[in-house]
Amino acid sequence: MVLSPRERLLLGVLAAMVVVFALYYALQGIRTYEQGLVTRVAAREVMLKRARELSREMAALRRPPARSSEVRTPLIGYIERLAARNRLKERIQLNLIPQERTGGIAGIDIKVDELTLDEMVELVYTLENAGRRLVIDRIEISPAFRSKQRLRLTLRVLTKG
Repeated sequence: MVLSPRERLLLGVLAAMVVVFALYYALQGIRTYEQGLVTRVAAREVMLKRARELSREMAALRRPPARSSEVRTPLIGYIERLAARNRLKERIQLNLIPQERTGGIAGIDIKVDELTLDEMVELVYTLENAGRRLVIDRIEISPAFRSKQRLRLTLRVLTKG
């Protein structure tokens, strides 16, 4: 079977079109795959950034606390200063917990009466974010005796040494 020049030209054009379409669809598949990779890389970069942040936080928690004047003060004085900073010094009652009950951990019971909700939240926030590692072991919230719009807060705060 002998093909005429016209038939050879048509077969050549058809073969060229098949190659062009095959390349087009192959490139589309590669672009889609590349976009998926870019999305996954971006997600991994976000996770890596978060992991680095958490690693820095863990390293900071493992380091011993800095020896500042606030760390060296006794717990009761430290709590009194925090209460004075929150303008609660007149309403706060502090009782030291004997260390034999807490296993070598310093502890203090704090009672504050006639608190507004904002004052209570501010005090708890101050204790949690103090420069010293403090743990709120127990917290009790009840209405105040004189006014039902005010609160009575009882906390047990513990710290190492």
